[in-house]
Amino acid sequence: MAVKIDLSKAYDSIQWQFIKDILDYFGTPEKLKNPVMSCICISTMQVLWNRQPRSNFTTTRGIRQGDPLSPYIFALCMGRLS
Repeated sequence: MAVKIDLSKAYDSIQWQFIKDILDYFGTPEKLKNPVMSCICISTMQVLWNRQPRSNFTTTRGIRQGDPLSPYIFALCMGRLS
């Protein structure tokens, strides 16, 4: 039996509450969990439209690609789902 999982856009679809629940599940201390969640949740993005920056907006889910912390968070999520 083979199972194929499509991980496209998986970084964008992870709910922040799920990440918090995973950190709780693994017994992450509050001193570590709070900064990790702050790095994930407190972020703003900006779009360039015709080379002009538009106003900032905040995200409501997902983890940023290219962030050094993101692969570890993603691995924790995938480990919990498996």
